[in-house]
Amino acid sequence: VVMLNDIFSRFDDLIDIYELNKVKTIGDCYMVTSIPCNELEHDGCSRVCRFALDMMKAVQAFNNTGPRHGHITFRVGIATGQVV
Repeated sequence: VVMLNDIFSRFDDLIDIYELNKVKTIGDCYMVTSIPCNELEHDGCSRVCRFALDMMKAVQAFNNTGPRHGHITFRVGIATGQVV
């Protein structure tokens, strides 16, 4: 739990930078969306992609912090389209 809290806190900081919305966390799943957003903004997809790249950097930094936890890996999935 402490390990997930640490890494999710790093992701939360990135949410603010990219002005995304954290939907929820389910276990070790971290979900975000670029909506709702300003109607004049059309860069939601690129913000999510940059966020995902920075998530990778955050996990790499987390893994480099020392042996107190195991090496973690993760995967990113990005979906586009209408919300039902």
